[in-house]
Amino acid sequence: MKHAERRVVDATVLDRVSRHARAAVEPEASATLVAALTSLYGAVLEPADRVIVHPDALSAARAVRDGLGVAGHPLVASGAPVATLLAAAARRHVDLHFGARPPARFVGVLGRADLDDDFFTLVRRHVDEEAAPVLLVVEARDGVRPRLEQAGCRVSEVRFGPRLLAAFLDCPELETWLAMLPPERWRGLEAGLAAGDGELRLALLDGAPVPVWSYVGRLSDAELHALLGDLGGDDQEALLEAYADAAGPRGPVSAVLVHPAPVGRDAEGDEAEPLPADLWPSLAERATGLSRLPLSPDPWRATVPTSTGASANHPTSTRAALLRSLRALEREQGLAGHLVVADESVGPTVPALEQLGLAREVSGQPLLAVGVIDSLASVAEASLAAASGSRFVLAGEESAIGVASLTLLEPAYAVAVDWLLCAALAEIGREGRGAVHVRVTRRPLDQTPFAEARERMGDPVLRGQVLSGAYRLVDGGTGAGPAVQIAASGPTLPEAVAAAAELAEEGVRVHLVDVVSPDLVYGAWQRTLRYGIRTATTPALPGVLRQAFEPRVPVVTVHDVAPYSLGWLGSALGVPAVAVPSSDLDAGSIVNAALAALSL
Repeated sequence: MKHAERRVVDATVLDRVSRHARAAVEPEASATLVAALTSLYGAVLEPADRVIVHPDALSAARAVRDGLGVAGHPLVASGAPVATLLAAAARRHVDLHFGARPPARFVGVLGRADLDDDFFTLVRRHVDEEAAPVLLVVEARDGVRPRLEQAGCRVSEVRFGPRLLAAFLDCPELETWLAMLPPERWRGLEAGLAAGDGELRLALLDGAPVPVWSYVGRLSDAELHALLGDLGGDDQEALLEAYADAAGPRGPVSAVLVHPAPVGRDAEGDEAEPLPADLWPSLAERATGLSRLPLSPDPWRATVPTSTGASANHPTSTRAALLRSLRALEREQGLAGHLVVADESVGPTVPALEQLGLAREVSGQPLLAVGVIDSLASVAEASLAAASGSRFVLAGEESAIGVASLTLLEPAYAVAVDWLLCAALAEIGREGRGAVHVRVTRRPLDQTPFAEARERMGDPVLRGQVLSGAYRLVDGGTGAGPAVQIAASGPTLPEAVAAAAELAEEGVRVHLVDVVSPDLVYGAWQRTLRYGIRTATTPALPGVLRQAFEPRVPVVTVHDVAPYSLGWLGSALGVPAVAVPSSDLDAGSIVNAALAALSL
C-alpha cells in the first residue's frame, strides 16, 4: 500500500490529537514521543502490524490510542529493548513451521530505553537473517545513530519543524551549523529558550560562521525564539515523511530517530478537553480500519505426552533430570516446531522466552517455550515478562518464592520433574497455566523414597497428586501414639527422610509430605477460603491437603530458602506448626522441631 493511501488521518488532525494526548500523560513524558506515536497510529500502521512498547513509552501509547480510538489494535508492553527483534524472529519461526501469517511489520517504540551491546548485536543478526521487517522508534541521543547504521539499520531522523526547514532554504549554513552543534551546546539552546531573552542568541551564535550571524541578525528576539522553538521531532509532516522513508525497500530493520523538543517550548494548546466533533469522522474511519484484525490460519495444536518415560535408579539432580526430559521432548514428533528452547542462539534468554510465549497473541500460533537460567535477576525479569501475559517454562536454581505472576514448582525427584514439565507444557499449549518457574538444583538425590512411593500408590494416583502440588512421600500409617507430619520441598527432602526415619525409630508415627509446589497448594487453600466467605459457609479443606495430610496432626515445615513459604500450613490444617530455620537444615534440627510440635 502506498504511503498516500495510508494517510487516513491528515497531518492537521494528527497535530490536534497529539496536543490532546500530550495533556493526558505524565508531566515528564516526552512530547516528541507522543507526537511520533500519534503519526504512527494515525497514518502508518496496518492491521497486521504489531506494536511492542517499552514501559517508558506505555502511558504515551495508551493516551494516543485512546485519542485516536484505535485501542483495539494489539499492543504488547516489554521492558526488554530487544523484544521487537525477538518477536519478529518468533514470527519467522512460526511462518517456517506452520505456514505464513499475514505480512506484518514489528514496530518497537523504545523511547529513551537503554540500548546495550546485545541490542545492536541482535539488530545485526536480524539484518543478516532478513527476518520479518522491524521499525524502531527511538528518542535521539549521543551515539545511537552511528551504532544503528553500523548494525545495518536504515535511519531516518526528525529534528526540525517547518519554520526551520524554510529558514534553511534562505540560509543553508544555519542547517549545517545546527547539525554540528555538540550536545552541551544543544543544552545551552534549551536554557536560552527557557530564559526567553538574549541568552538564546548568544547560545546560538557563539563560534557560528558569518552567514549565520548575518541571517540571525535580521531576526528579532521574538522571531528567533519562535524559529528555534521549531527544534525537535514533533512536527507531524516531518514525522510522516520519516515514516514513509522507513517504509521503503531499505532492509529488514529501519529506525525513526526523533529529537526531543526543547524544554522551553510554549505548550499553549495542550489541553485535556474533548476533541472537536468535526474530527471524529476521520478518526472513526481510521479506528475501524486499523482495529480490523487480518485472518490467521487456525493454530496447530501440540501433542505433549504425559511423560517421556524418564526414570532414575541412581542419585540424580533435578537439573540433570530436567535437561534429560527436555532432550527427550525435542525428539517427539508431535512437538516438532512447537517446542522452542531459548538459548543464546535465539537471543537473551528471558526476553526470548517472553516473545516466544506471546506467539499466540502476536502470530496466532502458540509455541512451547522453555529456558534454563541461573540468575536471581533473571527470575525477577521473568516475573515482569509473565505479567505481559506470556506463557513459558523457566528453569533455574534460584527460587521464585513470592514472585508475582510465576507459578513456582520445586520437585525433588527425577520422575516428578518429568511429569511436571510435560504437564506445564501441555497447559501452555491449551491456554491453561501461564508462566512457570521450575526450581532445579545440582544436588544429586537418592531416588529410592520416590520409587517406594510409586510402588505404594501407583503411577496414576501419584502423578495426579504430584501435579496438584503435594503428595505423601512417606506414609506413617495409622494407629495410636504420637504422630507428626513433616512438609518439605525440593533439595531438603534427604534431611527430611532421615529425620522421619529417626523419629519412627523412637516410636513417633511420621507422615512426610513432599510439597512440590507451595504456590499450587496455597492457591487451592485460598480458593476454598474465598468460596466459604462468598457463600457464608464453613470453608472446606482442598483436596490436595486432604490427600497429603492427616487431620489434627501437628506439622513441621522445612524449606531451604524461605521458611515462611510453608508456614501457612498450620492455619490451613488447623494444627500447631513449627518452621525449621533455613540455617539449621539437618536431620537433627528437624527431629527437634517435630518434638517441639508434639509438645504444642
